[in-house]
Amino acid sequence: VDAVEEASTSIDARIVNGKTRIAVVSDFVDTKMSIVATKKGSKKKYTYRITTDSNGEFTFKSSVNLKGFTLVIYKDGEELDRDVV
Repeated sequence: VDAVEEASTSIDARIVNGKTRIAVVSDFVDTKMSIVATKKGSKKKYTYRITTDSNGEFTFKSSVNLKGFTLVIYKDGEELDRDVV
């Protein structure tokens, strides 16, 4: 039986100067994904649509301070990773 290596994706978010820096590293190259930020007890929800580059990476700054939010990255509706800011 051959081992099947699943593609991995990770999301990392940090607050820098009141803005949120979000970095995605994935084995999926040139792939559309979405990042959804939600916070328990808050009605606010932010959705970012991204496309990874030829290295499977994507980094951007959100003007919103997402401290306390949970970021979940999805590809085709499947949850790949989550991070609490």
